[in-house]
Amino acid sequence: MKIDTPTPVARYNPIHQRGASLLVSLVFMLLLAFLGLAAISNSTLQERMANNQSDRNVALQAAQMALRDAERDLAARTASGAFCPAGSTGCRPTGYRSSISAADAAGYWTWGPSLIPYWTAACTGGQCYNDCNTPSTATVPVWDDSAANWGNQPGYTGTFPTVQYGTYTGASAIPNVYAQPRYIIEMFRAINSCLNDSYGQATSHVVFRITARAVGQNPNTIVVLQSMSSP
Repeated sequence: MKIDTPTPVARYNPIHQRGASLLVSLVFMLLLAFLGLAAISNSTLQERMANNQSDRNVALQAAQMALRDAERDLAARTASGAFCPAGSTGCRPTGYRSSISAADAAGYWTWGPSLIPYWTAACTGGQCYNDCNTPSTATVPVWDDSAANWGNQPGYTGTFPTVQYGTYTGASAIPNVYAQPRYIIEMFRAINSCLNDSYGQATSHVVFRITARAVGQNPNTIVVLQSMSSP
């Protein structure tokens, strides 16, 4: 007579099952935590980039406004466009600019000895004279951070004077910036041997280079712009 041997049956062990579920749950929780941290880090980085770009735009606009302010200064004009001859209240002192007449309101002059006392190698009043026939021995331009004094703005070591926005035009201070923008103006004698003028006027005119420096709300956001002006 044949006797069947019963087959062993695996028994459910609730204790072992609960341990495996806990381990899987912990792994998933860690994965979700890592994904959450990565998302937060990415969002923070994007926010910083957006803030930096926004602040740079603020500094860029301030520098552009400083260039326009310097052009008004050259033209002896106030922010409202009124003529502002040297020596008048709020305008350039007579010691920094010749007393030009209303006929010179465009603000650009022909070359002559009368200009020299007001445009110097020392950049008195933010007005520098660079004669291309007698080039400066300076190793850096006057507007370089190692040469110019940019007032309340950080990051410079120079001493050449610069002009704060609105000083000689009466323009209102620019809001939401760490410090007001500043500018420095260089005058070049446009003669044939230096800046050749194809229209035949190079022997009697001057050319101005304006350098404006501005910061945003963050003092480390710095923008420098330049423009050239000629008759």
